[in-house]
Amino acid sequence: MININDYIKPTKEEIDWFDKNMFEIKSQNRPDLERGMLLYYLCKRYKAKKCLDIGTAGFFSAKSMAYSGARVDTIDIKGESVNYENINFIKGDSGDIVPVLGEYDVCFVDGDHSYMGVKEDLQNCKKRCKIIVAHDYGNLPEVTRAIDEELPSFEFILEDRMWKGAPYENGVDKHGQKIDYGVAVAFKGKDYE
Repeated sequence: MININDYIKPTKEEIDWFDKNMFEIKSQNRPDLERGMLLYYLCKRYKAKKCLDIGTAGFFSAKSMAYSGARVDTIDIKGESVNYENINFIKGDSGDIVPVLGEYDVCFVDGDHSYMGVKEDLQNCKKRCKIIVAHDYGNLPEVTRAIDEELPSFEFILEDRMWKGAPYENGVDKHGQKIDYGVAVAFKGKDYE
């Protein structure tokens, strides 16, 4: 497990942007800054032009990737399009939509949290994405199982919800429960074909 603070070294300007733009999201108790910073960092580092976000929620992940300058398609079975720069909202089932889409540089999987839903999303993304980031590894047993089966050699797991100064700092959530899960990151050609 890699700690977010050891992997990502954001500038003050980047942290300020996330503080200013991410806490406006009302649909979540607390946006996960680590996840957003990781997605932004991967898009920036690998010069992503086009990204896929499965599971729109409050547009947090999509906005994080778009901040890097990438164009983002975000898919969810519910919700409405919100007018954010470089973000295209697609309403529907990712299992039906992703197979007809093109190629992507980065794909974030955080939609259907069932075993079959995650497995299908990962199978579809492996065919069209250079980098896959899968959320909730270690948190939800069925999600973890699907990730282990579809991305058996993923590069690393990054601790989630550990951003310095965040309400969930020091490895515990707001209820004092230990947090020991994060996101799995896999690279095409290295971790999957």
